[in-house]
Amino acid sequence: MNFTQKEIKLAGIITIIGIIIISAVFLIVYIKKTGEEKNKKSIEIMEEIKQKSYNQEKEGEEASKDTKEEDQKTADIKTYNGFLITSNENTIVVKEETSGNEINFFIDEKTKISYNEKTFYKQDFYPGDMMTIQATKNKNNEWVALVIDLQFSASPKMPAPVPKGLIELPSGELKPLGGE
Repeated sequence: MNFTQKEIKLAGIITIIGIIIISAVFLIVYIKKTGEEKNKKSIEIMEEIKQKSYNQEKEGEEASKDTKEEDQKTADIKTYNGFLITSNENTIVVKEETSGNEINFFIDEKTKISYNEKTFYKQDFYPGDMMTIQATKNKNNEWVALVIDLQFSASPKMPAPVPKGLIELPSGELKPLGGE
């Protein structure tokens, strides 16, 4: 069977589109999986903070009232996943992933910010960054970010890591490890 040049070009274009779709699926799976892993790490950090508070109570370093307030704060911690809309020196606005609501979070010197398990600085935030935020409400009923874990940087200065289980060929194509 002979194919025309037009049919060959069309088959090439369809192949490229297929590769792009497969790469996008791998990237989405990677982002979701690393988000879950980093979320677990953030929860472990919060459990550690809770345990320290409990230990301080047992050692008599804090008054009973202070410990109860700290336990209440820990119990009121919420986790949000979303995309950064805007940021400034003390606040970020994030579009929450599931509800689509825009939520304003205050950031202070106690807020722990990380990306790929390394310290990240709030001045490097970029609109579109995907993040997991653990926050609690302050006395004014405003959200204060305790932990911000950047899942994916939208900044062109910070390329996304190659998803686990894949290798990047010199051509830029992603290929499963051990695959053909």
